[in-house]
Amino acid sequence: MSGRTLISLVGSYDNLHEPTPSWNQKVTILAVVITFMALSWLCALARLYVRLFVTHSPGWDDLFLTLYLLSTTLGSILLCLLTDWGLGQHWLTLSIPTMKGYLVRFWIANASYCMSTTLIKISLLFQYLRVFDKGLLRNVCIGSIVLVSLWGAGYSVMAWAPCIPVRGFWDFFDADDVTCYGYGSRTADQFTATYESHTASNMVLDVLVFCVPVPLYFQANTSSRTKKGLLVLFAMGSLVISISAVRLKTVIDHRSTTYPTFDPSWYSPISVVLAAIEVDIASICASVPVFWPLLRLHSANIFVTKEVEIKHETRPGYSVELDCRAKATSTTSKRSLVEEEDSGQQRQHSPHGSEILFFEGSKTADVEPKTSNTTKHYEDEYVKKQVNPFITKKGSVDSWSIVAAQASSTTASKKKALQTFFSP
Repeated sequence: MSGRTLISLVGSYDNLHEPTPSWNQKVTILAVVITFMALSWLCALARLYVRLFVTHSPGWDDLFLTLYLLSTTLGSILLCLLTDWGLGQHWLTLSIPTMKGYLVRFWIANASYCMSTTLIKISLLFQYLRVFDKGLLRNVCIGSIVLVSLWGAGYSVMAWAPCIPVRGFWDFFDADDVTCYGYGSRTADQFTATYESHTASNMVLDVLVFCVPVPLYFQANTSSRTKKGLLVLFAMGSLVISISAVRLKTVIDHRSTTYPTFDPSWYSPISVVLAAIEVDIASICASVPVFWPLLRLHSANIFVTKEVEIKHETRPGYSVELDCRAKATSTTSKRSLVEEEDSGQQRQHSPHGSEILFFEGSKTADVEPKTSNTTKHYEDEYVKKQVNPFITKKGSVDSWSIVAAQASSTTASKKKALQTFFSP
């Protein structure tokens, strides 16, 4: 393929018989891109809300995150529009106007992606500077910011100005008065090298950025809360790096859509969708450590757990033994009545049945009242007070209970919860 042009590779291999991958389906592209873009916006807005209205401490990292949101949103919108201009279809099946429309939108989407990968890395590095106020790690952060900025600026310039004039990028078949290089190169080798080098270097820089706070985890004075936050950061960072690695593999497999034939609209969907997922997850990773403490605080207020202590004391003058004896006598009286009824004695039954025994002084024509300790039990001052609302004599209190409730969160814990995961 050395020295061959992209035009000469069009139709060099018949791939029209290949089955359509799921990544090439319009519904798959739209669902994945829109979902992750929405999650990215949701997390970023939560982070900005905390920084602007809760902690009142906006910084450079928030500025670059805002620029990232604008850049990635532009790229995601153009990526969705590409599904109506041939993305997922074979290049040879598109008309010339459709090819030009595809290249115009891909030009903007690709340039936006180059900017987004740069801006989100810079935002994370500036976020680290809030923690590392001095020492070697701060110098590493500053050096990484310079390196990422130069890297991003170089590839962004090549992406936004791939040809001179720029219209040469989509005037694909008119190469007489244009000069193209990098992303717009007409030579297969240079075209492939540009995409592969950017994808590979992007993955390496991702590893660098997510490894910067690793020494903080092993410091003796780092709190357990900070270590847990760092573990979450490393887990999400590992996911971003994994996606970058998979994307690099897809780019190499098809040599940036030029192998076995030049078919950019057919071989690019999986790479561009993974690119969108990668930067969106990176933004979520940058936002979670900022708004998570506030989210945890509010969730604690919703699911409140209180400690309850109940104390019970016996009323002065009240005897548990006498009360139990009265109950036993009452039970005996009930049993005697039942035995009398079973023995064949003719009695006239009350319409209320056994409820007659619960009322003091209740009488019927054939049931003689029985005197027992139950009468004394119901003459108790406390019981009278509970039954008769018109009693005027104050009785003693039988029992009392204290319920002590203490909320699980305090003012001090609220202030502490609003700190980020990175504070040592």
